[in-house]
Amino acid sequence: MSILHMVKCPDTGGDTMWSSLYQAYEELSPPMQELCDGLTALHDALPHNHPEQMAIHPVVRLHPETGRKALYVNEHFTRRIVEMNASESDALLRYLTRWEPWVRPGRLSATSRHDRQLDQFLRQRAEAS
Repeated sequence: MSILHMVKCPDTGGDTMWSSLYQAYEELSPPMQELCDGLTALHDALPHNHPEQMAIHPVVRLHPETGRKALYVNEHFTRRIVEMNASESDALLRYLTRWEPWVRPGRLSATSRHDRQLDQFLRQRAEAS
């Protein structure tokens, strides 16, 4: 569970994207799941100006209590798949981090958007009624 409490809403922007990496993994085809299950990826903190901070993590993580599998890659911190050559790694990471079903609208999407301005407008309207 994640909770975000906004103290001050900006006049423009302010949307928040939420992703379920459990669902992203579960929506992969069984052969793609099997490929990802045994791989590891190099991550670094370059987006935070600390490229020297690196770690290798599994591409698929297991929840310690439920055992549920989740993808553990993203376009900002994941540099490469350790077990693949550069072109294979680039192709797989591009697929995993820009996978269209993640952002399709509706309940089954692995990614959803919370529009803060719309939420604030609807709350103000409800309070005025």
